[in-house]
Amino acid sequence: MEALGFKSDELEPSLYIFCRCDVYIIVWVHIDDGIVLSNSKVALGEFKANLMKSLDLQWSPNVDKIVGLNLAVSDEMIAINQNQLIQQIIHDYRCPTWHQFTTLRATLPTTHTGNAINPASYQSVIGLLMYLSLGSKPDLTFSVNYLV
Repeated sequence: MEALGFKSDELEPSLYIFCRCDVYIIVWVHIDDGIVLSNSKVALGEFKANLMKSLDLQWSPNVDKIVGLNLAVSDEMIAINQNQLIQQIIHDYRCPTWHQFTTLRATLPTTHTGNAINPASYQSVIGLLMYLSLGSKPDLTFSVNYLV
């Protein structure tokens, strides 16, 4: 990236910034995923051409998914969801005591059946729920942190 005139950000080493006159290009990279923003379509096209000379890239003009986040962009809003992760958690950690309710229950569920909980499985689902709360479900944060 430095050969193309980019500088790595001091605080976020995966963020690269190009600035020349009034043209800006910002690149954020995460393993095999990333996003490129620019205020110049010409500069963006040149950057893409230069990058594709040395890397095999899949380039999409619209961002609809990045690092597990699904994005829906319109003029009025940006909507974020992680439906695939939610479905994975439900599928992988299906528990016979989990039930879906559309309204609050009249009685509280039993919280301890006497069976031991697998610590690795518990830690894994808590980690996934933490990632989910950070990415698209901030309303889960208190509950997930309480379970930690």
